[in-house]
Amino acid sequence: MKKFSKYNFFIDNTVNVLLHNIANEQTLVMDTSIAKLIQKYIEKIDELEAIHPTLFNTLLEREIIIDKDTDEVANIITKWEKAESSNSNYSITIIPTMACNLNCWYCYEEHKAGEVLQEPTLDKIKKYILSVITNQDLQNFNIDFFGGEPLICYTNVVKPLMEFIKENCTQYGIKYSVHFTTNAVLLTPQMVEELLNYTPNIAFQITLDGNKCMHNRVRSTKNGKPTYDIIVKNINLLLRKRIFVTVRVNFTKDNIDSIVDIIDTFRELDKEEKTYIIFDFQQVWQDKHNVEVVEKIEKIALNFMEQGLNVMWNTLYSKYRCYAEYSNKVVINHNGDVFKCTARNFRSSQREGILTDNGEILWNSKFFKRMDLKNGLNVCKQCEIFPICFGGCSQLKLEASSENTCLKGWTKKEKENFVEKRLKQKLIVRK
Repeated sequence: MKKFSKYNFFIDNTVNVLLHNIANEQTLVMDTSIAKLIQKYIEKIDELEAIHPTLFNTLLEREIIIDKDTDEVANIITKWEKAESSNSNYSITIIPTMACNLNCWYCYEEHKAGEVLQEPTLDKIKKYILSVITNQDLQNFNIDFFGGEPLICYTNVVKPLMEFIKENCTQYGIKYSVHFTTNAVLLTPQMVEELLNYTPNIAFQITLDGNKCMHNRVRSTKNGKPTYDIIVKNINLLLRKRIFVTVRVNFTKDNIDSIVDIIDTFRELDKEEKTYIIFDFQQVWQDKHNVEVVEKIEKIALNFMEQGLNVMWNTLYSKYRCYAEYSNKVVINHNGDVFKCTARNFRSSQREGILTDNGEILWNSKFFKRMDLKNGLNVCKQCEIFPICFGGCSQLKLEASSENTCLKGWTKKEKENFVEKRLKQKLIVRK
């Protein structure tokens, strides 16, 4: 006995019909008559085999029809759990300081100058890193510096940790990499050379807020110095050194029309340099729910692609699972507090664990609640777009007032529109 997957969607493409399964990303293109035939037998799909055996077998091969006793929700969660609990990879985000040299209006962090990682906490972090590196299943280790502005502590935190990681990963035969989330204002050629001496596996995320004029209104130094030219200069430095850079482009209703000008800033990159840069367009969280702005950024992203610039297509339509869902990713603050999410403030009252003197993590109840909720609230698991939405990130689920209310509040029609736009976007990216 077979059944029609609950995650199938018919999408009218004017000249034909697309039958798309969001769980396995299989898509069949068919004429209207075939689509109507399938729809006629959805509730008695086994009968289709006698009427159109070739079609039936194709649907079976693509897992658009499945065994009647298949628990689709359980299968999806099992896949997620397997991917998110791997012992072969491990990533630690270190926050050397909450201080910052800029003063962006939308930042949710509390930038206090005295909040800097000290030697006792550095020793704890080293012990924890060593316990990770010596895990016999580990193959790849990544350290990510976040903040505040992490390069404020380049000399007293970043360099000692990179030296420690290089020494121990080399000893135990572990591949390792480093990533910086930074405004790049403090970056210097000397830093870049030193980092390349530790490892060639380096990547940066650096933010721009529109064109030069709009950016400098938002991302100036605390004494009012503009930063656009400095940041662009340092991005170009990294690209010349063949270091990967994700340029996070923050957009709002105020700067949206200026973002296309960024293309001119990077128009002269050579073909190889363009392979090391990708643009990620993200709506500032205080400006969310502005549909007109989102539609504009999709057109702007296409402009970037037409100019040969790589684009990290809007994650709104992706199956992206947040790093906070992974058991092999942790965030350690400068004071030894442990978190899972970097998109909230780092007050101790919000922590999910602490780093002990022995370099171990003691998790608290908030962490275990996150792990219980990460694969969806009750309402999520009953939803027809569960495989691509899963109720959003675990942080939103932690903050939800009820397990039986959709966090997005979408109607059935809105869900269908979401699936359609997502598929069309995937087809655009493939071209």
